Amino acid sequence: VLREKLDVKGRTSFYNRNGVFRDVLQNHATELILLLISSLPIERSREKVNMADVWVENKVSMLQSLHLIHNSSLLTGIYNGYDDHVREENGSPPYPSTFAAVGLRSSRSHDRWGNTSFLLVSGKAMGLRESYIRLLFREGKVGAGEAINTETPGAPPAPLHSRGRGQGSRPSVLFRIQDDTESPPCVEFSSAIPLREVPSLQGWTIQETENEGRRLEYSDGNREKPNAYDSLVKAIIAEEKSKFASTSSLLASWRLWDPIIATATENQETRLGTYDPGDFDDKALEISADGSLKLVNLPSGMSEEGVKHRENNHDEL
Repeated sequence: VLREKLDVKGRTSFYNRNGVFRDVLQNHATELILLLISSLPIERSREKVNMADVWVENKVSMLQSLHLIHNSSLLTGIYNGYDDHVREENGSPPYPSTFAAVGLRSSRSHDRWGNTSFLLVSGKAMGLRESYIRLLFREGKVGAGEAINTETPGAPPAPLHSRGRGQGSRPSVLFRIQDDTESPPCVEFSSAIPLREVPSLQGWTIQETENEGRRLEYSDGNREKPNAYDSLVKAIIAEEKSKFASTSSLLASWRLWDPIIATATENQETRLGTYDPGDFDDKALEISADGSLKLVNLPSGMSEEGVKHRENNHDEL
């Protein structure tokens, strides 16, 4: 989930050509999920192998295994006032989506993530700035290849914020990347994840959470964070190719996303209409058995800290 608080006023000439799919989902969101699910390169022979090339091959292989679950595994919307921003900057319809949720699934033949579902969400003017990845396991099965399949009965709807979602009895891991508080990145493990021993990692500290889970927090001291664009310009000058998408991974990404974008453009039934910044705080996304995405109301008390209590009995959902 990559939520943004800001709208695109002043940037509509770019955004009206690209929308949330090209701006975030095809690149940033895809790269983040690939960092989590692509196999790490392992040197298996005495031959000298360029591990960076192997990493790219693994990412491409993972991308090729992903597909849209169903034509209805999409939800799109436009924030209220976007059309006014476009007209003020001399733009015109058609207007692209500023919010999108997409349900992907890996092929059954994949050795680790076979038939696993992935939900990617992003949007502008959503009232909250937050980026995170939540990995939800099947009950009683905790292992690298046991991420939950959305066809599994009892899977709770996914709220569109992370507050409390790393806790509770359901085996889950929450990777917090950034939020409005500028808190350092962290990884939260629910109490159902058995951490036998945590290795000593430079910059990372482990803490107990209030619900008997564990949290790994990262800190690089008082060093000032570099500006993202400054870092990219320096990488270009230094010819650091690893900071950029390779041609093969870019083409694989296009092969995945071009048909999805075409489907989203043509499928009127997956459009939510317009939304306001607070509209998603009491909502959750649900993937039905047929693969269709639905935006559902959260039960009372689940919009923030109530999530922690309700997760202990997800059947109520």
